[in-house]
Amino acid sequence: MRSLRAVSAVLMAISVLTACGSPQEPARHAVEEAQSALASSAPQANRFVPDRFATMQGRTASLQASYDHGDFKQVLNDAPTLLNDIQAMRAAASARQAAADKVLAGEWDVLAGSIPGRLSTVQERIDALGTDKKEAAKVDVNGARASLNGVDEQWSHAQEVFNAGDLTAAVEAARGVQQRIDAAAKSLKLALPETARS
Repeated sequence: MRSLRAVSAVLMAISVLTACGSPQEPARHAVEEAQSALASSAPQANRFVPDRFATMQGRTASLQASYDHGDFKQVLNDAPTLLNDIQAMRAAASARQAAADKVLAGEWDVLAGSIPGRLSTVQERIDALGTDKKEAAKVDVNGARASLNGVDEQWSHAQEVFNAGDLTAAVEAARGVQQRIDAAAKSLKLALPETARS
């Protein structure tokens, strides 16, 4: 809502400036506002709606070209629609990010609920094999230990970035932890329970 009000305010300001005389100054202002709106939307839009973002980049460049050629009336004619379309692009990108974050949050819940228990199960098996040389000879205990080397720190890091609000990085780190646990279990020929689904 605040972004929509900001666009409305910009359009009103352009109208006021245009009414005051030469179109050059309001045209310059319009170009700057379009460039600013596009830049502020760039990280999110380029990730979630890249085709629309590329289109807005092209249209903003065309607006600048019109200004550079002194076609101020064309700038003032095109700028309002461009600003509205940038705002619509931003809304679409936000909606897609919200949907992606919901999926990631569900995956995080699953991983956070399963990793501690699975890690404990694998570690307990490694410890047990330390006193059972006959069984240890049948599996790759050293390989399992190598897979788990530093995994506690990696899991702690995943939790830290989650608490800091970086859901994407948290899930990526947790996936890495899960893969290392699974690799260790495979080395031990240990069947782990299926990971629960969200």
